[in-house]
Amino acid sequence: MLPSGSTIIGRIEKTHGLQGMLIAHLDPSVQPNRLPRNPAHCWVEMGGRWTPFRCLEFQLRIPNGLLIKLENIYNPEQGQPLLHGALALENLQETPQVGYSTNGIDWGFEPEALREATLMDSVLGPVGKIVRLHHRPPQDFLEFIVGTQSVYLPMVPEFVKNWHAATKQLDCHLPDGLLDLYLNPQSAAPEVQHQENHDKD
Repeated sequence: MLPSGSTIIGRIEKTHGLQGMLIAHLDPSVQPNRLPRNPAHCWVEMGGRWTPFRCLEFQLRIPNGLLIKLENIYNPEQGQPLLHGALALENLQETPQVGYSTNGIDWGFEPEALREATLMDSVLGPVGKIVRLHHRPPQDFLEFIVGTQSVYLPMVPEFVKNWHAATKQLDCHLPDGLLDLYLNPQSAAPEVQHQENHDKD
């Protein structure tokens, strides 16, 4: 049984060199920044049982590899029984929570949190439900629905204001003409036509 407080981080794959160094493959689900820098000991699964070992060296290698030196393992022959055994460590750090940010701005929310949230305009009040956040460098856009029509709002501080996690509301200030642009796409056409006719005259 895996010791309490320990997490499986990968599996020992092969020996390395003549001094009993071991190479382990890091599990893709384990983020490298969660690993302690110099763990005092680790656990290796051997024959269905977890055996503790003191770590003498512990180096992260790229890609997804660990180079480790364990006490009492001094040559490749002594390392053979550990091959293909699962490797576990205690006290892995919590997964860091990385907020959504663009151009140095931390918006204070994760993109997933916006799904089905209400977009609140400072003048109009609730204008629609947010569908998703589109990452399209150099400019990200919020997509929200008004009626059945998708509307896109640039993610800039002039338009996007405060996020309220408790009520799932995102405050904004819609730029003039944005809703007309999407909801009444033909509204500008007569003006253009009128101007063209006037120019001909």
